[in-house]
Amino acid sequence: MNENKPRVLSSSERKIRVVEQLGMPPGTAANRLRKLVLFNQLQKHRENICVRCDGTIETSDDLSIEHIKPWENRDSDLFWDLDNIAFSHRKCNVVHVNHGGGSRKVIAPEGQSWCFYCRTFKLVEQFTVHSMRWNGVSEECRDCKSKRNALRDRRKVSRFSDIGSPGACQASGEGSISLKPLQFLH
Repeated sequence: MNENKPRVLSSSERKIRVVEQLGMPPGTAANRLRKLVLFNQLQKHRENICVRCDGTIETSDDLSIEHIKPWENRDSDLFWDLDNIAFSHRKCNVVHVNHGGGSRKVIAPEGQSWCFYCRTFKLVEQFTVHSMRWNGVSEECRDCKSKRNALRDRRKVSRFSDIGSPGACQASGEGSISLKPLQFLH
């Protein structure tokens, strides 16, 4: 009788179908679409200029919405103030967090970066690329990341082995590292 009537999908079935069709969750797709529309309008009005470096923002992937005056820990009205909004390259967008006065950044000598885990300056080549950070590299060097991953993997293995003592795989002595990152300097 109702054989030709299409079946109504549940919300979870619809979400799965949308993810399969778009290759991403619907919220992510909607945000990307909004960004494409915004970038298109900025290009039409020739307002795709970075507020920080005055360079042209060439792609929607490089577009970032920038608060000119920092609002965090200051005034939430600045977040909503459209006169406080500008556009920038993602790499030029600077974090404006006030943690009691000091900067969260550790400015390194030219060609170096600060590793928050081993607490030393190292050559930039010793870090992985992280385009969302202000300096373009990860906050930990490759050595520290490898040591942390190895320690994590040893802990996973110890949970599934019949070794016995729960603390058998904890790092100690030479070669161990502290898993607590450096508190931000002020």
